[in-house]
Amino acid sequence: MKSEFTALIKGDVTNAEYEKIEFVYNYHPSINNVGGKKQIADLYNSFGMRIILDMYATAEKAAKIENDIQILQQNLAVAKQNYKELQEGRI
Repeated sequence: MKSEFTALIKGDVTNAEYEKIEFVYNYHPSINNVGGKKQIADLYNSFGMRIILDMYATAEKAAKIENDIQILQQNLAVAKQNYKELQEGRI
């Protein structure tokens, strides 16, 4: 949430900047779920928006890989169900 982030940095960012910050927070593999809000705020306070922009490309790659994993997991679930139905003689 933008208000949480701006409170942590004791400053303000534009909505466009916050969208990128939030994307990096959600997808960059170096930002962890525990303490991630403080982590991203500390990065921003130390290096400004430049670090977020540099991390954005990696976050995009990570988001795509996460999406690929999700698709593969769904396909695996379907294949397992099909195999179970085959074993049971339903197909």
